[in-house]
Amino acid sequence: MKPNSVYGQIFVQALKKTWHHKRLWLIGIPASFMASGGLFEAISGNWQTALNGRVLIEQTINGALPGYQWFVTYQRYLGDLTPVHQYSILIFLCLAIVAGILIGAISQGALFSGALEKQTVGFVQLFKKGYCFFGRVLGLDILAKLALAGLFLITVAPVAFLNPLPYSWYKYPPVISLVVFLIGAIFITAIQMLALSGVVRKHLNVRGALAEAWDIFRFHILTTIEIGVLLFLSSVVAALILLVSLLVAAIPLTFLFVLATFLTAPIFYVLAIFISFAVVIALMLLISGWLTAFQYTVWSMYFEEADRFGVVSKIRKWLRF
Repeated sequence: MKPNSVYGQIFVQALKKTWHHKRLWLIGIPASFMASGGLFEAISGNWQTALNGRVLIEQTINGALPGYQWFVTYQRYLGDLTPVHQYSILIFLCLAIVAGILIGAISQGALFSGALEKQTVGFVQLFKKGYCFFGRVLGLDILAKLALAGLFLITVAPVAFLNPLPYSWYKYPPVISLVVFLIGAIFITAIQMLALSGVVRKHLNVRGALAEAWDIFRFHILTTIEIGVLLFLSSVVAALILLVSLLVAAIPLTFLFVLATFLTAPIFYVLAIFISFAVVIALMLLISGWLTAFQYTVWSMYFEEADRFGVVSKIRKWLRF
């Protein structure tokens, strides 16, 4: 097949698949906590991580105790409990984190497996397939986090030592370091998603999947960036859909608040607050699950096209090089 630009075909097929296979939306919710697959989320999440990490380093340099506020919060909420209750809560939180990581990694494999299916597949079958790839998927997730941590130490962490410099010199390095860190985070996210696609589509091990992903990224860097930009725009569209959905949902809730004001009935206030909270959480999880499923499906289809047929960048076509 002659190399061609297939962005429209990939995105339309991914949209149809995720629309008809709504089970993928629910699977996308836990998968999004591991990696959403979108560059918008990668940028926003890593931006906050970089800022928080730099603050912790600066606190350490200045003699403060990093994480002291967390310790104060812990003492405030758990300090009055007995040691047995404190240990029980900490053990429960640790088990919940471990369970979340396990479910998230299995869900990632299940999403990529669902992207391969031509027909609707049940939850049990998808999770069984996701479980088969659990070890390799978790390995790639860990390597991606380690790569981001290493990138942070190289680019952002050294800026914390520039405090003694005059302000006129100090204000530029933090911005430059954050930009470099975010560009590196984008590349790491793209390679991670391509490697995950290779694990599920070609049953590769971690090393083979990373090599395959690097080859695709290296030979198709422009098309990979273009796919990332389109996924970035899809995240913006999803955010607008969420905003419109919240505005529509606010209409009956506003009526409920007005009714509670006229009737002076506290039960209506409690009901309105509870329903508002439930609607906001449900809409956020639903749209997040759909967006994650859509982005994973796009990466999976892009991996197949780039690996089997090759793709040509729109920029190269327009500039004719």
